[in-house]
Amino acid sequence: MSLSRLCAGTLLVSSVILICLFVLMEVTGANQPGSALSTPFESLQAIAGIAALLGLPALLIDHPRRGRVPTLIGYVLVFIIAAYTLVFIALTMGLVLPWVAAHGVDVAQGPAVIGAIFFVLGPLQVLATALLGAGALRAGRRAAGWVLVAGAAVNVVALAPLPGFVGTIATVLLFAGIAMLAAHQLAPRLVRAGEMAAVAEA
Repeated sequence: MSLSRLCAGTLLVSSVILICLFVLMEVTGANQPGSALSTPFESLQAIAGIAALLGLPALLIDHPRRGRVPTLIGYVLVFIIAAYTLVFIALTMGLVLPWVAAHGVDVAQGPAVIGAIFFVLGPLQVLATALLGAGALRAGRRAAGWVLVAGAAVNVVALAPLPGFVGTIATVLLFAGIAMLAAHQLAPRLVRAGEMAAVAEA
């Protein structure tokens, strides 16, 4: 198996797992402070997040020349965001804070710095999603591109003080688009040839 297909397969599987975790955490309330389900869900999210980071190079391997620059910038931003939110925050919320709470420290509100950083990560996720979407559209990967563009639009709305599920929808759309891009790497050559022909006609 080639490196590109290995990365794509890892990214596809981890993205699907993350989407399922995001939805389940929203439905069960596991993403709320103090939830008894927080530790197992956050631990699974950290594992899937690490796998996604290992598979993210699939977005760049064999990428067409058209759309490479926005995809590269979006890739860097997504890597930073995923490393912080899916790995560091997941480990902090799922393992570190419960351990601290077990020693009698009140962690109901969580560290204040985490909330402050999320104010920065929100706009960055909008930019990253939009750039990945633009790169996908320019490369002829239109389905994934429009899903990512929709994710960026929902993410803009999620910056307002709205219920948390709006942000979850934006993140699900982001990883749905990433999963579609990964699936493209595994698609038959016939599909790629058809998309290349569509790009040439554009």
